[in-house]
Amino acid sequence: MSDYRLIFIHGAGDTGAVWSEQMMDFPHAEAVTLPGHFPNETAGNSGYNSVEAYTEWLHQYLVAERNVDHKRGPVVLVGHSMGGAIAMTYCLKYPGELAALVLVSTGSRLRVAPAILEGLGQDYPATVAVIVDMVAGPGVSEQRKRAHREAMEELAPRVVLGDFEACNKFEVGSELFRLGSQPVLVVVGDQDRMTPPKYAKFLVENIPGADLIVIPQAGHNVMAEQPEIFNLTLHEFLKRSLSQKD
Repeated sequence: MSDYRLIFIHGAGDTGAVWSEQMMDFPHAEAVTLPGHFPNETAGNSGYNSVEAYTEWLHQYLVAERNVDHKRGPVVLVGHSMGGAIAMTYCLKYPGELAALVLVSTGSRLRVAPAILEGLGQDYPATVAVIVDMVAGPGVSEQRKRAHREAMEELAPRVVLGDFEACNKFEVGSELFRLGSQPVLVVVGDQDRMTPPKYAKFLVENIPGADLIVIPQAGHNVMAEQPEIFNLTLHEFLKRSLSQKD
């Protein structure tokens, strides 16, 4: 099956730019930037504080793009962290629209430490620094960490706080069995401290037929830290799983 739409969904406090390494390898894909997440955005939507609201926005976006640009074919969602929560929720609400599902550095629940939620509201720059350090794997340079901090600091604190509140409320453990109606790939870095590999293993144990790939020497942003391995893994999954639908 070649007629499908590949959609990358970023996580909390990020933008579609986090998928830049993937967009070079998958030029026909779409890396959406969620509402309120454009750098220095001051007008329009200020983001949401629930995964369900982001899911509805994504559904409306996909329908609108399909109508305007005549984009056809089922959708493959690739969601990172909160984006994975959005992808799972989308699959539960609109299962007939998906050809496959790729869950990256995510889990069936995404609890956030109270200190992070409090800090985002009271001392945003300092809390962003803590988050960036937790996200980074052991091989990430200080230069890349600084770039990540600066990118997050360009977002409105209320938007990032809303993202983490959305993560904190998210839980779909009892419904995971329903996600097995299409091919599912779960990817995680072996050094992920935000959503450790045990989260990914729980997904695979509870989603019928799901495959698990653990990428070595990678933290939470596995697709940016090990892009060659990640992209090859995604290429192979799409070729294998979508060809079965022809």
